[in-house]
Amino acid sequence: DLDYIHDYTITVDPRTDGSLTMSYYLEWEVLDSTSEGPLTWIKIGIPNANIDGISTSSKDVKSIRYFEDNGDYIRIDFRKPHYKGEILKIDFKYHQSFMYTLKNGKINYSFTPGWFNDIKVKKMTILWKASKVEDSNSLKKNSDGYLVWEASLPKGRKYEAEIIYPESAFKTDEEKQASYATKATVSSDVSSFSI
Repeated sequence: DLDYIHDYTITVDPRTDGSLTMSYYLEWEVLDSTSEGPLTWIKIGIPNANIDGISTSSKDVKSIRYFEDNGDYIRIDFRKPHYKGEILKIDFKYHQSFMYTLKNGKINYSFTPGWFNDIKVKKMTILWKASKVEDSNSLKKNSDGYLVWEASLPKGRKYEAEIIYPESAFKTDEEKQASYATKATVSSDVSSFSI
């Protein structure tokens, strides 16, 4: 194995229009920097290409941007190479649209975080703001008012969170349902971001 993810936490805060502010935190360890060289960049899968406002506070990040590679990703390039034994603490956030479907007077979300085909994840956590939620497949809520999903992910394992709201929860738009998502709507301001 080249890498190992100790912590993969995604915090989701819905906006009034049903779009989502997605905040990610990862603790990523380099296990092997010889076979394919040191770690200089990573990609994290995201739901679709309808994003904007990508930002990071990680000082080690040289650039962060939307990246299409037989799927939709956030690509992070580092300021310097990282070698065996190093653990990187990475955070970023962005605004995600085209995530809900509307059916029978309900607003439905089905969220599968990006998975890693060649990397084990010790602990993946999804935190979703519980306000106005009518139903979900979460088993608990934390003291900060977030629904919580937790899992250990073997290589390639996917995990899905399902959340249901009443139609009055957000000012949704039928034309912005998940089934209408296309790469053509990517905002021009997400092509690159440097700090």
